[in-house]
Amino acid sequence: MTLPTTPEPLPGDELPDIQQADLSPAELRAYFKDIAELSNELSISYRQQLRGQNLLVESVERLAELLHAGVARAARLEYRFQGKRWLDTLLFGPESSRLVRIAEQ
Repeated sequence: MTLPTTPEPLPGDELPDIQQADLSPAELRAYFKDIAELSNELSISYRQQLRGQNLLVESVERLAELLHAGVARAARLEYRFQGKRWLDTLLFGPESSRLVRIAEQ
């Protein structure tokens, strides 16, 4: 019996890798520092409610202020690093924050 083979994906059919992590408050501070220092073409938006409108923010430092004030519940950061475009989504929680990262191909 011969099993069917899976065809090779066509160019452009590949899905980007997704990385996930739960960040402690100290790890989130380190993440903000790294993004501010190492990324290029940074664009940041946040939400006050998980299903709310995206609002633009001018810097990682300002996003951290909004988080500590209890205003930001989620954020999306788009940036370039090492020649790739990255999309990070953060969901802020009381004990930890969930990071979901996608690198575009």
